[in-house]
Amino acid sequence: MYNYDFEGNEEKVIYENTSVALEKDETVITKCMLITNKNILFFDNYNEGTALNTRGLYMPPEYYVIGKIPLKNLKYEVKDNNTYIKKENLIIYNLDLKAILK
Repeated sequence: MYNYDFEGNEEKVIYENTSVALEKDETVITKCMLITNKNILFFDNYNEGTALNTRGLYMPPEYYVIGKIPLKNLKYEVKDNNTYIKKENLIIYNLDLKAILK
């Protein structure tokens, strides 16, 4: 479940990846990412790695927004299938943003 007001923000999801590799300030992390008609959204799953999941119970994913990049006036480059967003000093690996936003 995504804890984000898509309807109130008039956003529609056009791409979803629940395990995208990102590099920010020379640190590589894995996060959930959604691309909507207005934003690139990054989420953390607060139920990942909880004690209940390790004890044989299943806690469904509970995603909360940890970052948002507006698509309006976004400047980026795609090299070798990786998207570079210079203003944010962010690399999104294995993602061709041009192909998704066309």
